[in-house]
Amino acid sequence: MNIKINIDGDSIRTEIGQGDSLLEAINNAGIEGFDAPCGGKGTCGKCRITIENAETLPPLDGAEKKSLSEDEIKGGVRLACRVFPESEMEITVSASGRKAAIQSEFEGAVSSAVLDDKSILCKLFVEVPTPSIDDQRSDLQRLIDSIAPKPIRLPMEQIRALPGILRENDSKITVVSFFNEWIAVESGDTYEKSYAVAVDIGTTTVVGYLVEISGNKRGRIIEHVSGLNSQKGYGADVVSRIEYCMRNEGGLEELKGRITSQINGIIAKLAEKAGIDLKLINLITIAGNTTMTHIFSGFNPEGIAAAPFIPVVNDLTASKAADFGFELHDSCFCVVLPGIASYVGSDITSGIIATGMHESEELCLLIDVGTNGEIVLGNKYGLTACSTAAGPALEGANISCGMGGVPGAISSLMAAEVHGNEVFSYSVIEDVEPVGICGSGIVDAVAIFVKAGLIDNTGRILTEEELAEAGVHKSWIDCVVREDGKSGIKIADEIMLSQKDIREIQMAKGAIAAGVNTLLAETGKTSDDVKKLYIAGGFGAAMNKTSAAAVGLFPPELEEVVEIAGNTAGKGAVLSALSENVLTDMRKVARNVKYIELSTSVLFQNEYMMSMYFQS
Repeated sequence: MNIKINIDGDSIRTEIGQGDSLLEAINNAGIEGFDAPCGGKGTCGKCRITIENAETLPPLDGAEKKSLSEDEIKGGVRLACRVFPESEMEITVSASGRKAAIQSEFEGAVSSAVLDDKSILCKLFVEVPTPSIDDQRSDLQRLIDSIAPKPIRLPMEQIRALPGILRENDSKITVVSFFNEWIAVESGDTYEKSYAVAVDIGTTTVVGYLVEISGNKRGRIIEHVSGLNSQKGYGADVVSRIEYCMRNEGGLEELKGRITSQINGIIAKLAEKAGIDLKLINLITIAGNTTMTHIFSGFNPEGIAAAPFIPVVNDLTASKAADFGFELHDSCFCVVLPGIASYVGSDITSGIIATGMHESEELCLLIDVGTNGEIVLGNKYGLTACSTAAGPALEGANISCGMGGVPGAISSLMAAEVHGNEVFSYSVIEDVEPVGICGSGIVDAVAIFVKAGLIDNTGRILTEEELAEAGVHKSWIDCVVREDGKSGIKIADEIMLSQKDIREIQMAKGAIAAGVNTLLAETGKTSDDVKKLYIAGGFGAAMNKTSAAAVGLFPPELEEVVEIAGNTAGKGAVLSALSENVLTDMRKVARNVKYIELSTSVLFQNEYMMSMYFQS
């Protein structure tokens, strides 16, 4: 049946089958930025849509009654995942996440050692002798002799194209090699015109970088393009995506198609912004968590979801870009970078390389603050890693007023005194009216709640009576609200954090803190031994390190050694495109990192219970 979807002044029509939900219609239409963190389970209450003639629909179910206000229901608001149309329908959706303020920068320039090395994809300009009656060598033999002593074994389609390419430019051609094997010929001298696209596929966001990999400007990052992961409507975490692949026939192909199409679009935008021909892009490098790279590669991720958590592959995979579904030419190749384990992927291997902790004498700690909460501890003498099920709360998901880093999101808070009253002072992305709060703002808020005494060390919001008895200022007490037996703390009009929200943050920060403490214990180290703490990822870039230490995301004594590293996964992908030695180091690191499985660790479970508390 036909569903008309109105969004941002535009309309899209899509078809769904009997028994399909409106969420499936929205996903089918390819709408990016639509919030459905729980993947259609009806638990998050965020897939709100407005329906014309909603009174003709079946009665609301329990999930909708729990999530929607009376005014919303009267206005035709429903949850997309709980409505299963039986006839044609028109709906209006909001996808403010399409304008997300995505962190794509990373720290540090490309080193001279990387620039002095050769890329895994190289070019050689050759002037092949023209044939004559006295020189009747074949076209291929004349090319082989021109680049001797290095052997050349061109693919069949390239040999077929060789005569035309030779005669097109007076026998002046460029030969392309990939992993030291000649794989393509190009007309004319294209040595100075070779580009790579380095891609970081995150569960929430996707970023692509256009990099020059040859010529005198080698290593220059020309442009970058980013967006929310187009799989976002299928769930906020990797488990939701895996479950979708397992539950739905063709689910893996559907999700692979979404991410491949998105990256194709990113590549096209990069080329357009830089004013270059797509034919000059010869290499794509891909970093991401193991689930994301599996889905991108078309590998069944089912083994990742349950013990013993076995991926299809951890080492790098490489093939023609077209084999991965890219709409590019035959001499463009793609490399998916090596990962470490099912829940520590190539984004973390890239992070290790980008920070240089694998070469450091000092003990370093890397935390990628996100859904998986990956952590690495070590230096040149050894690295140990783990992954904690932090969940998406620190990215704004599973939080009642939470949202991503989009316009209208409160991104930072401070406690300010105005006329003798303590109040919130906050910043909003793009300085518009606040409509929600993102991860960095949430951490600031909880840190303020703890310091002001609004919540105790167990995370419980105190009653007005308890707060008054404790001598808490009245302006703070007035922020505590109770409706229908539920507690919350008001931050701005219509924006508050509920008791459930605070529990979500406790579980997220507790998981990461427990992971850090477990790695320290397993390696016989203490927090005093750590000389650098790298915080990676989009949330980490916006995070206030003092607030993070205050809520217990990491040991407070490490605040002084925190370095905000930015998008280390993206930087690692860029470096691997530029240097064969970097890629060799990356494979070696991935093989040698010791991985600790926390799901069976009694130590981690004990640390987790203790780490959920706040230090008041």
